[in-house]
Amino acid sequence: MNRRAAAVAIVLTGLVFSPLPAYAAPTDLTTPAPPAAPSADTQTILVTLDHAGSDPEASAQAAVATASQAVGDGQVTDVRRVTATTVAVTLSGGVSASEADQVAAEVDDQRNVKAASTATRFYPAATDWEASLWNINAAIGKYGVAADQAWGVSTGAGVIVGVLDSGIVSHPDLDANRIAGYDIVGADADPTDDGVGTEWHGSHVAGTIAAVKDNSGVVGVAPGAKIEPIRVLGANGGSEADVIAAIHWAIGDVGGTASNGTPLPVNPNPVQVLNLSLGGESPVCDAPLQDAINSAVSKGIPVVVAAGNTSRPLFDFSPANCANVIRVVASTYEGGPATAYSNYGTYDAPATISAPGGSGYSTQCSGSALNQCGGVLSTVTDAAASGAGYDFMFGTSMAAPHVSGVLALLRSIHPEWTVAQLTAAIRGSAIPVKGCSAVLCGTGIVNAARAVSINNFLTRTKAPSISGKFKVGKTLKAKPGRWWPKVKVSYRWLRNGAPISKATKSKYKLTKKDKSRWVTVQITVTGPAGFASQVEVPNSHKVKR
Repeated sequence: MNRRAAAVAIVLTGLVFSPLPAYAAPTDLTTPAPPAAPSADTQTILVTLDHAGSDPEASAQAAVATASQAVGDGQVTDVRRVTATTVAVTLSGGVSASEADQVAAEVDDQRNVKAASTATRFYPAATDWEASLWNINAAIGKYGVAADQAWGVSTGAGVIVGVLDSGIVSHPDLDANRIAGYDIVGADADPTDDGVGTEWHGSHVAGTIAAVKDNSGVVGVAPGAKIEPIRVLGANGGSEADVIAAIHWAIGDVGGTASNGTPLPVNPNPVQVLNLSLGGESPVCDAPLQDAINSAVSKGIPVVVAAGNTSRPLFDFSPANCANVIRVVASTYEGGPATAYSNYGTYDAPATISAPGGSGYSTQCSGSALNQCGGVLSTVTDAAASGAGYDFMFGTSMAAPHVSGVLALLRSIHPEWTVAQLTAAIRGSAIPVKGCSAVLCGTGIVNAARAVSINNFLTRTKAPSISGKFKVGKTLKAKPGRWWPKVKVSYRWLRNGAPISKATKSKYKLTKKDKSRWVTVQITVTGPAGFASQVEVPNSHKVKR
């Protein structure tokens, strides 16, 4: 029996599907009620100083200690330099989340402090169970990424993808494509995924990106790329400070520390793509985290982030709500949005792209060796199979690495492209998500075969717009703008971000259903072969009576 068959048989023993609660497609994108405040606990304040002084830890500690005295009884129990100017100061002694926010606000107003905020706790953005390689191979899944059809052009050779996650295991499908990495949590050079509390999350993500192609086991989207595992998640999630330090370390910045304050060594292998299949509930993207992301993008490194799995707007979750990230929502085997769990975009924070994350429930498909397409099959560990374990998971954590894999394919053949061009290529080659819009689901499901065929980009000389009064009974007209070279144009009118049935012309007459709703139009422009298509969504307007 070959290794794949033996390992899969072990994984499937005792497997039970549990459908997630029913979820209606969003039509009113209202802000959900705020979550309940967490119980009093240890809290960490991220303090970013105006300048890197001789002792930033002392400066940050003094600022927090002064502020905490005015708010409550919290005591500083740990001080850690995250970057040259950002310090994580931990308060203990029954400090509530609201009290920590007050402390951060007090510190933020102090002299020589650029910014201060309460650190967010990050967790894996995944939910477990189901599927086979419908997500990779075009012959099996019509709505996968068709990576097999791209390998004749690129396999991702020469590209390093940084995976900020729970680490990685030794595995026959991973070992040849992994490089050293680092454990920010354990403060050492051994980023082993122990599976405790994360169910081999990082290993599963890594396999989707770059499992080797060797006619056994599974294969990743970019089997020629390398994985650099950077462990930031443990049994109880991971700290925002660790994620910030990890981003800087991954891209080659110096001056950061591990979770215990140990200075991080220089990364000898800076990454070309970053995958963050993680997130924490927070209405804002903290300044130090945004700075780390901006630093990556300034170096030409795209930052791919999972949208989260609560069937809510993604702007409630960091780092999905950060600027300059590629926001990935999940799609199903049937080509629709994974509304059973996937977060979605809004006008304030639109999704960038969709990718296979699984249905979240048992579903059958033809052509697959396992005949199950409820989720994504990838690498984990199994002691009885000498480490060659495989398991099914579904979630936006599983969707994001598909996008990172396609970006690796592109970066390999276009090392000169900017992050904006890489993003335009994946957005402009996507397969539309059934019944969803570019706001909610991005431009569609990322498609590797189409993406590697892109070699040019449209030039916009005049922005698209909408004319007319936003009032019930009035007719609006979409104007596509001006483009070079010549383009074909299609339209899709949106109400609160969701497509309006049969509204696919350049003109749209507002009805009573639109009253007090936000209306706009999605304009898709398609150029000649080899040019990335482009999707534009002009500003929405609230319809009056």
